[in-house]
Amino acid sequence: MNATLTSNQTATAANVSATNSKTAIWEAAEKNRFGIVPFLLVLIACLGGYAGAIAVQENPIMLAVIAAVTGLTEALILSVASMRAIIISSAIVVAISLSVILF
Repeated sequence: MNATLTSNQTATAANVSATNSKTAIWEAAEKNRFGIVPFLLVLIACLGGYAGAIAVQENPIMLAVIAAVTGLTEALILSVASMRAIIISSAIVVAISLSVILF
């Protein structure tokens, strides 16, 4: 019975440790907001503009998608949303923009 109790406690401790490390990453991002946001703004604006220039020649729907996701991310930044939302949205914008640029 002690072995089962110990293994449950170990599993619970591992889950708490993983959760704490994830929380620590987002807390560090919030703390460093004023360094991360300018980098993301430049990255998103440059990639979105270049992808938009390519998309306008291909398909207007592609251009609308790029403009919408880029604008949404910039709106999140301007509204001082949580860094988790900003970083996830930025990753989506970068993925979409790079897919338009490369393909």
